Amino acid sequence: MTMAETTAKNEQSEKTDFFVVRTIKEAKETYAARLKEYNEKYACKARETGKEFIDGIEKDARKVLNNMIENGKKYKDRLPMVGSMEKKFNNGWSSVREQIDLPSKTDIERLTIAMNALNDRVNDLNRKYSD
Repeated sequence: MTMAETTAKNEQSEKTDFFVVRTIKEAKETYAARLKEYNEKYACKARETGKEFIDGIEKDARKVLNNMIENGKKYKDRLPMVGSMEKKFNNGWSSVREQIDLPSKTDIERLTIAMNALNDRVNDLNRKYSD
């Protein structure tokens, strides 16, 4: 075998090796493009449809709940003894609160006002003695 024949065989085998690499690369690019197309065509569309479906269910559930609340408010006043039950409940809660010595709303408001006044006095004293 001459040097020219050996060089020709080497070039041919290199071309064959590069052909395999190029073919694999092209197949990879084709596969990636088809996968992207499939994803955009089917998966993204399904996800968007699912979001719309869930939003619709959520809105419907809220509508149903709001209607139930409105109807309940309408019929509450028509029920007998609602007023007396509310009074008994409030009286019962007041007695429980008194038994465990919980402050009322007015007690807490008075305490808040007193604490704010005390805080202002302390700040005035701090300013007075810091100078």
